[in-house]
This record gives sequence, structure tokens and C-alpha cells, in this order.
Amino acid sequence: GSYDARFNLAFARSRQGRAAEALDLLDHISPQAAEGQADYHYLRGKLELALHQDEVAGEEWLKALKQQPDNESLCSDTGLLFFRFENFWKALKLYENCARRLPNSVAIGTGQGLTYFRLGKYEEATTTFKKVLRLRPDADAPREALAFLDYVSGDLAEAKQILENRLGGQDADYYTYYLHALVLLRLEPHGGHTAARRSLDETLRRSPQFAPAYFQRAKLWDETGQTARALADLQTATQLDNTYAEPFYLMAQIDYRLGKRNEAEQARREYSRRESEREEKRQKRLVESRLLQALQ
Repeated sequence: GSYDARFNLAFARSRQGRAAEALDLLDHISPQAAEGQADYHYLRGKLELALHQDEVAGEEWLKALKQQPDNESLCSDTGLLFFRFENFWKALKLYENCARRLPNSVAIGTGQGLTYFRLGKYEEATTTFKKVLRLRPDADAPREALAFLDYVSGDLAEAKQILENRLGGQDADYYTYYLHALVLLRLEPHGGHTAARRSLDETLRRSPQFAPAYFQRAKLWDETGQTARALADLQTATQLDNTYAEPFYLMAQIDYRLGKRNEAEQARREYSRRESEREEKRQKRLVESRLLQALQ
């Protein structure tokens, strides 16, 4: 009937990127006709989102979810929407409800773990990510989050094990190798670091634009007296990420040792101009963005 015709037209307009027109068409559908139509509320939410009405979009998707509580992608999209707009407790409640109905969903488990992680509920995050890995051993983002949580709590042997279970996989992710290097460096601060450097090389082979790996590798070159290589890697790190403060600090130290006072002063100025961020905090942000990417 007229509901279908209007809805289909609105859907077509939405596909063409004409959100305001599509929403206008939906406004002409009577509330009675729209009653109980999950598709209607889902599309409406999508359009409100396109028009930056985030709160309204969330409410529409919750209405759709009431009609279809077992719809995995709807659960995941709605949870992610609340997470993105920093309504973390609402996201968590939603993910927990969905997880009870869909206990074997990787997407919902990942979203739930991510929300625990952001809220600092690390024990719950750990349990959730372990469950996701049992369901899908090649889910790299949850594995990385799990290893990171072990790394920051000092459970280095377990972090190493978790990462090495995945290394060597054809499609293992660059960040898995990067975390592996960090764990090895912390496990053996005075070791030979051959294995750590191999993992950093592998990180950069898979992701040549990843600045933190150049910085870590530069520290290793510097420790073994390979100054030119260290400086080259530091240079690359700062070119790839202009906001990155730490490489300048090491650059200044090396330049001072080489008696290059002007360069050293310049590097120190660059360092103090930037917001220095503890490496761990930077990693925490990266882990979070890996999880978000996995949910796109």
C-alpha cells in the first residue's frame, strides 16, 4: 500500500544521499502505519544521523531494536552510535542486553569489551575479549586489547603468549607485531633485542606509515650505538606524525652527545612545543581505535 510506496521512495532518496527529502517522505507516513515497522525506525535513525541529529537517531534505533531484539547488526550499530557520542553507560547497557540474547556474536562482544575498556572496567573487558577470541581466534583487535591490558598490568608473560599465538599468521595485523615488540622490550630491558627488532621490522612492513614503530626502533638503534640509523628513524617518525613529541626528545639527546648543539636545541624546542603524551596513553588510544575499526 501507500506505506510501502512511501517507504521505498524514502529509501531510494536516502541511497542517493538526499537525507532531508527522504525524512520528509517518512514524515508523511502516519504513526499508525509506521507502528511496529523496525525498518521505518532504522531508516529514520540513519537519516537523522546524516542530518547530525544524533540523540534523535539513537532513540529511533532503540525503537527499531524493540521490534527486532535479535537483530545483530542493529544491536551493534546502536551500541556503537551511543559509544561514539560518549554515552558510554547507555552503550554498555545496550551491549549487555544484546549479549544476553546473542551470546555468540563477535561484533557485540567486541563492542561490549570496547565499552568496558573505555570505562576502565578492565576485568570485565578481559573476560569479554577472551570470550570473543574463543569465538574467533583471528579477531586481531580484541586480541590486541587483551594483550595491552596484560602489558599495562605487568602480566608480560601472558601478553607475550597471547600475541605469539597469532604471530606468523599470514593476515596477522601490524599492531599485533608492534605490541609484541613492546612486551619483549619490557620483559628484557637489557636483552639483545633481536626479536623485538624483528617484530618492529614486521610492523613497518605491514604498515609503513606507523610512526610509533619508527620511534621504538630508533631507541634500539641508539642503544647499540647506530646513531645515523636512529636519527633517520626519528626523522621519519616526526614526518609521519607531526604531533608526536617523544622522538624530538631522543633526537635532542643524540645531537647533544654528537656535539651538535644547535640541532639539539632545535629538537628540544620542538619537543616542548608539543604535548608530551606517555607512550602508554598513546597505546591506549590506538587500541581503542583498532577496536572501533574492527566494528566498522
